[in-house]
Amino acid sequence: GGLRAVEGMLLRKQKARLKLMKKKIYVAYGSNMDLVQMAHRCPQAELLGQSMMKNWQLLFKGSQTGAYATIERKLGYEVPVLLWAISKVDEHWLDIYEGYPSFYYKKIVEVQTGSGPVSGMAYIMHEEKNLGIPTVQYYSVLVQAYENFGFDLRILQTAYRDCLVD
Repeated sequence: GGLRAVEGMLLRKQKARLKLMKKKIYVAYGSNMDLVQMAHRCPQAELLGQSMMKNWQLLFKGSQTGAYATIERKLGYEVPVLLWAISKVDEHWLDIYEGYPSFYYKKIVEVQTGSGPVSGMAYIMHEEKNLGIPTVQYYSVLVQAYENFGFDLRILQTAYRDCLVD
């Protein structure tokens, strides 16, 4: 109870500061939940907190180069996320890493936090991409992030199992 109130107060202060700093909120659910990779990709990014996206499903989809995490709307599912404050430079590097706009597109999504809903930008893979099996290396990055932040590994395991079905 008390911790959530403190987190809510901090998030409100951070949102006000973000406006002053011209940063935006980025909602990460895949390999950008890895702190080391994010520090390398987006040196100006600041971790704001974590949350769950209700009524979204984690999936692995892709192309010949491999399968990666994406999310799609689905009732009854939820996806753990990290909320980052990113600069325009960070966003530029994320665009390149995510293959925007050909592989992923950007969408403003709403995430519930201790202090209420927050809008942030997420990268979502184009829905016509096929389900696929992620590499062991990529999947292990997500497992490590889930463990680091105390997220339910069953969400990740379900997404993996679902990608095995034709």
